[in-house]
Amino acid sequence: MSKRSVPYEWCGLCEKRGFHSEHDANKALGRAATTRNRVADRTGTRRGMHRENRFYDCDLGFYHLTSMSRKDVRQ
Repeated sequence: MSKRSVPYEWCGLCEKRGFHSEHDANKALGRAATTRNRVADRTGTRRGMHRENRFYDCDLGFYHLTSMSRKDVRQ
């Protein structure tokens, strides 16, 4: 992991990267958005691009990034 990446652990329950705090998840969300924007600017389009737009907490206490909106998630 580079110095600039956000620290995470692998979540065995969700099979995703898990961040320990909301701050880390928010930072990772911003870094992901920046990376996606740079790729989109290079290719010239954002069509069909997978974009994380929020994070949520799982049962193990980690925070995960997701592209699903809150209204699509049934609780």
